[in-house]
Amino acid sequence: MNFRASTVHADGDGGIVIETKQDVTDILERNKVLLEIDKARQKAPDDLHLVASIPFTVIDDLNKLGIMRGFTVLDQKALNNWLNKPENQVWKVYKGKL
Repeated sequence: MNFRASTVHADGDGGIVIETKQDVTDILERNKVLLEIDKARQKAPDDLHLVASIPFTVIDDLNKLGIMRGFTVLDQKALNNWLNKPENQVWKVYKGKL
């Protein structure tokens, strides 16, 4: 089950911090399966092809970076570069470089 939960904390200076957590276990397991399926592909796709499955909390981070606004990609090159970084490979379901 993928769920998001938000918690509000006092920051000690009269403000608040909103912390959002999401269980991404199902997304990670699905991504592993899809990546294995993609490894059997012999050439780059000619049409639309799923390349990543990204949880909502990570999309929130991409919004803060200015790469996305909501669920709209503002900077495709920046998103591709972000997905190609080793620490973000868990979200990719495409074996190639974007």
